[in-house]
Amino acid sequence: PLGRWLPPSRRKGRPRPRRAGSGMYSGGGKASRFSLDLLDEGEHHLGELQAEWQTVPGKSVPDGLKSGSGNSGKLHLTTAGVFFEPERLADPVLKVAFVHMRRPVAALTDAGEVVDHAEAGGRASALVLQAAMVTHMMAHGRPSPYRDVIVDAPGAAGTAGVARGSGDIRKAVKAKLQELRETGMAAGWLRSAGLDASKQWWPPAAPLRGRTAAVVRLAHASATEPLALLARLFSAAHAADGSPAAPDAVATATQALVAERWRGEFDRSLLSGFSERLVLTEPMLVLVVEGTSVRRCRLMLSDAAIYLQPSGVDNPSGAAPPPSFPYSRLTRVWRRRRFMRETGLELVSGSGQSAVAVLLEAGSVGEREQLVAEIAQRVPDGVLMGESLLFRAGRRAPHDAATGAAAAAAGEAAAAAGAAAGASAAESASAAAASLADVPSQLLSQALRQVGWLDEALARTVVSRCRQWQEGGISTHEYLTFLNAAAGRSRLDLGQYPVFPWVLADYASEKLDLKAPAAFRDLSKPIGALSPSRIASLRERVKHMPAGEGEEAPFLYGTHYSTPGYVLYFRVRELPEGHIRLQSGKFDNADRMFLSVAATWEGVLNHSADFKELTPEFYSGDGRFLRNSRGLDLGLLQAGESVGDVELPPWCRSPRDFVRRMRE
Repeated sequence: PLGRWLPPSRRKGRPRPRRAGSGMYSGGGKASRFSLDLLDEGEHHLGELQAEWQTVPGKSVPDGLKSGSGNSGKLHLTTAGVFFEPERLADPVLKVAFVHMRRPVAALTDAGEVVDHAEAGGRASALVLQAAMVTHMMAHGRPSPYRDVIVDAPGAAGTAGVARGSGDIRKAVKAKLQELRETGMAAGWLRSAGLDASKQWWPPAAPLRGRTAAVVRLAHASATEPLALLARLFSAAHAADGSPAAPDAVATATQALVAERWRGEFDRSLLSGFSERLVLTEPMLVLVVEGTSVRRCRLMLSDAAIYLQPSGVDNPSGAAPPPSFPYSRLTRVWRRRRFMRETGLELVSGSGQSAVAVLLEAGSVGEREQLVAEIAQRVPDGVLMGESLLFRAGRRAPHDAATGAAAAAAGEAAAAAGAAAGASAAESASAAAASLADVPSQLLSQALRQVGWLDEALARTVVSRCRQWQEGGISTHEYLTFLNAAAGRSRLDLGQYPVFPWVLADYASEKLDLKAPAAFRDLSKPIGALSPSRIASLRERVKHMPAGEGEEAPFLYGTHYSTPGYVLYFRVRELPEGHIRLQSGKFDNADRMFLSVAATWEGVLNHSADFKELTPEFYSGDGRFLRNSRGLDLGLLQAGESVGDVELPPWCRSPRDFVRRMRE
């Protein structure tokens, strides 16, 4: 029933797909292939409807339509186009962007007439879409590179398609024209498809008759309201001459619609207690951050709990509902930073494997602090943490002052200890020059508090955890996990994901000798300074960098040790949807993927622009991020081999064993 909107290779003999997996990017219950990660940057999900999709030649509308002969599924409406998610997992999810539509969405009336939305009134029984191109996603029921398919008109020979990353859509048009020229059909195809290869590739608005169209019948709703919404969005996506509007203009035009659907009353049926009293007079609008996607919710505080209610924007049915957080079960409340704005708040309920966390972003610092003030009145001491170390470390003056104060405290302590032991002045001075890492935790905490780097609650917690670690009360893994949290890092934010260091340096031996010093990385140096030849080359480069007014300040390292791209580089097999979104609809080049632990370590050690540290998954969990358990098509290497599981060091038996040995 999808007809010409499927590539020829997919019209028959379709393989049985694997069912989509669960995780950060999918909800519970029946597997849903649609997620917010399929949206472009700045695109918003506005709702979904049960529908039946049928593709027919335009001249056959409505004569060629028969109720019940289409493909059943869900129609998702977004600010940039429409998605169709078929029930059959063998069929891909389709996206039709407004900028690729040849004309505004029309209506099919009960009388069998195809009319514009303005003439439909309440007579619309189905939607009629006509597009120059449709994008295929989630092919074979699992994440895969998007495929842009040029939709042919009747009489054209086949469908021109191009996978994302394999070339520009213009190249696909040229290839199609070359194919048709060889058969003498090029001129007819251009006329029927409305394409002009000498100008922009999208065709101008044209009559429906004689062109391929998609007819969408809604199962349990009238087509009148969706028709009006789609017409409004189509107008926002096009300039006066019919070409795509500028992104800023589109964002401005859709902003009011998003805000309108985001706002709303709080649903009191979500309250868990009959006597609960609301604290806020109206819901606060917040973002719920989930990896590379963001959901828009309404937050309400009662005198017993924090509630998150999904709004009418960016909340598809396949996503799990956000949890509520009774104050009595909160174990941590962290202030967080989002895109350099101190508007984030992370709530943690429970501990260990049963912990539930959510990362919120308020509209302003004032709104975030209002939430903090209300929560602080209702949770025990030690639950609410102050600003993280990362927030204040970015302010150079407090950073220098804290370092100086801590060094001075260390010097005084060392000098006093030396004098008491009868040491010479030179020996005392040498002891006073000890590194900051050797400063006792209580002195460091005192120095940081003096310059306003730490509030009292976080300072006490840092000192307590440091002492526990020194005394063997908590493991190094637990301590590093806490330090990441105290530094403002969260597993819910790929931009500030927890950082764990490379500890081992031997990924080639048949047997790992943990008693050999050579098996370990030198943790006294940053990752970029481990190779003497590389650091020498970088320092030489700094000497030749231009400096002065108007010039960028000279720098030693050109890249960071943790970025969203690095996180998804390591976790591509576990979170492919996020990787594809970050790569604009495709997987990265196969030879640049995470292929081998040993090869990645060698690159980090020697490459002039590779300084990435590891993620928590290397030291916890079962190692599933190292397996291609979903059978993803990650591409072919230059040697012709398919990318599969990550190659592990010889000294481990399995991904689970690898993580255990790394943790050990």
